[in-house]
Amino acid sequence: MAKKTIVETEVKEPVNNGLNLDGLQTSVYKFAGLSGGQKSLAKEILGFVPNWLDGKLDASVTDRVNRALLLRHKEISYAEYGYAEINGSKHFVKVSETIDGQVSLIDPDLRNKCSNIMRLDAGHALSYTGQEFGKIKKDGDIEKYQAFSEWRTRGSKYISNVTSEITRKIKAIVMPEVKGRAVISDFADHVTEVFGDLKKRCKTSLDARGDTTANPDKFAQATKAFWVAYK
Repeated sequence: MAKKTIVETEVKEPVNNGLNLDGLQTSVYKFAGLSGGQKSLAKEILGFVPNWLDGKLDASVTDRVNRALLLRHKEISYAEYGYAEINGSKHFVKVSETIDGQVSLIDPDLRNKCSNIMRLDAGHALSYTGQEFGKIKKDGDIEKYQAFSEWRTRGSKYISNVTSEITRKIKAIVMPEVKGRAVISDFADHVTEVFGDLKKRCKTSLDARGDTTANPDKFAQATKAFWVAYK
């Protein structure tokens, strides 16, 4: 049975980890390792990438951000695999796994039977080009291919989740004033639509029903006066 333990993960400085990150990467790396204090780091990231919210970042920026995130991810999530003979055939098996700092010792005895034990994490799995990744399957090592696929997916999801959180924090910093204008604009659009509907109803009430309280000319004047006052 798998034995699980909890490992306290320390939020380390990039320099202490010997990661050789630039300013942007350092801020992203630290952002991913914190549950609090992210607002100030989001400001730093925005300072390095003023067009972050444009949605189309330069490939060099994306590559740097992804590297920082994968370096952070590999500290808390990784696994060990090896080749073991099971029922007369060779298999690529997982012998230990750490996810978000939680360690699962899959099978210590199986680990002792394995050869060519390797550590696999999202950064390593995603370092393979599409062609290199596909070659694993082409060579017939299906279990290894599946393991790499699992970690490539985990890494991609982690990158997506953290970059989305960075975007959310940056929006919260830079959008309050813009949001206020947007609300006014939305309200103005709504009023325009309402006035348009009332103008039609006013004319219909007068022409079709003979409603003497419906006066298209006065309604037009009132609408004009409203917009003069409101704008």
